[in-house]
Amino acid sequence: MIAVVGALAGCGGGERGVTVYLEHRLGPDGPRGQIAPVLDPVQRDARPELSAADQALLQLWQGATPTERALGMRGPVAPRTGLRLDRVADGTAFVLVLGQPLDVMGVAAVVFSLTELDEIARVRVCCLHRHDGTRIFVHARESFGGWQGEPCAQRRENRCLRDR
Repeated sequence: MIAVVGALAGCGGGERGVTVYLEHRLGPDGPRGQIAPVLDPVQRDARPELSAADQALLQLWQGATPTERALGMRGPVAPRTGLRLDRVADGTAFVLVLGQPLDVMGVAAVVFSLTELDEIARVRVCCLHRHDGTRIFVHARESFGGWQGEPCAQRRENRCLRDR
């Protein structure tokens, strides 16, 4: 098992805790045609021994709680993947990925979680690829606009819950 020190704080972090984004299968409450899971934010209690960013990465690695799993959520980071915050410079968080690489859901979860922090606007994390095979390293929330797993609250159109 790879040790994980990671982080992200929600809405400024501190005593209020952190916000992390977990993979969520919406099921029958989801929009028509929404087959793929989306990212959904969850709040976690503050851990004063960790920075907000480190706590966010750790919480992503630990994944969903039993209650969250019962609601159809799961962690977006594989157990054999380690996350470590290297540094934050000029609004960019540099995250090291150890072990198994992140998929698109994992990269997006790291980006959305860390950009909840006031001091982080972008995240440099490996590795997504363009259609031509070149790597994309630096991501912002806007990088995932229109993506099928985009968090409901970030979507331009309000199509995340079915009309009842």
